[in-house]
Amino acid sequence: MSATSVVEGLIKLGAIITDAASKKTDDGKFDFSAFLGGDAPKTIQDAVTSILTALKPDELADAIKDVEKKAKRSA
Repeated sequence: MSATSVVEGLIKLGAIITDAASKKTDDGKFDFSAFLGGDAPKTIQDAVTSILTALKPDELADAIKDVEKKAKRSA
């Protein structure tokens, strides 16, 4: 799995979680029951499983190094 794929998968996971967290009840609190009853838990599980299944040893470390190098170049 490439560094780009790892980062894209993590961004997708973050978007799923952010979307789920933004859904609140009328009183402004997080609706945990609606979260558990919705598609988010399965979608999160699928995204995490996909990332973990595709990663080979040291690929995540390599992906982090690639991102750090790119961040230093653009700084």
